[in-house]
Amino acid sequence: VAFGVLEALKRASVVILGPQVAIAHPFVIVLACGAIAVVFSSIAVIPFEATRIRMVQDPAFASSLPEGMLKKFGEGNVYNGLPALLVKDVPFHAVKFAVFDTVSPLIRSIPPLEPFVTVVAGLLAGVAAAVASQPGDATFTRCNQSPSPVPSQAPETPTDFAVDAAVPAVALGVAALSTSTSTST
Repeated sequence: VAFGVLEALKRASVVILGPQVAIAHPFVIVLACGAIAVVFSSIAVIPFEATRIRMVQDPAFASSLPEGMLKKFGEGNVYNGLPALLVKDVPFHAVKFAVFDTVSPLIRSIPPLEPFVTVVAGLLAGVAAAVASQPGDATFTRCNQSPSPVPSQAPETPTDFAVDAAVPAVALGVAALSTSTSTST
């Protein structure tokens, strides 16, 4: 969903802003379009993610995804976890899309790397995205460790977590996340 919306928004931004602006500011345009695309994709994904989290936390909640989604929609709190998901996903995907689109042409200009453009650009984009999203990812993980079945009802806010945990704790998983995302991007 996010990639399709990103591509549509990139094309629309060229039409709206004009080719000169698009050529002069490609990183900013892809970053903004990526952020908007991820918001749309998160809105589409959150009912599934909320249901999955609830089914893992409480196996008796539902025996199948459709049954769980019906119950979750019946509770009326399907989108309660959206803010926490956006804190995690928007920086990750926006940076990943922007870095990939920015470094691909640069890598193409280096003859020995040309056959590996997608791989090298994906590795670089994955690392950059992991670094950019690590504080949000740590916050999302911490919120999901709450005893509350709804991530956004965690006992602390992302700001509280950042203040309590300090920067070293927030950055603990960046190496693992960089490795994971750069190899799967």
